[in-house]
Amino acid sequence: MPYVSIKTFPQDEAARIRAAERIHRILMEEWGSEADWISVSVENIDPEEWDERIVRGAMEADAPYMLIRDGEKLY
Repeated sequence: MPYVSIKTFPQDEAARIRAAERIHRILMEEWGSEADWISVSVENIDPEEWDERIVRGAMEADAPYMLIRDGEKLY
């Protein structure tokens, strides 16, 4: 624990790595997680597939757990 899964429009490899490393550091700092407890994945999604796979798929399924959606704080 924890496992963070990020879906994004295509990003270059360097940007994906920087984001994963920053999230990794934040979880160690904020939650006190050990480095080897944390897993982060960053998946590029084609823009043409975004609505189907992410909005109607993952985001709707995760709605009860979502804290921020489209920039709006839900807490």
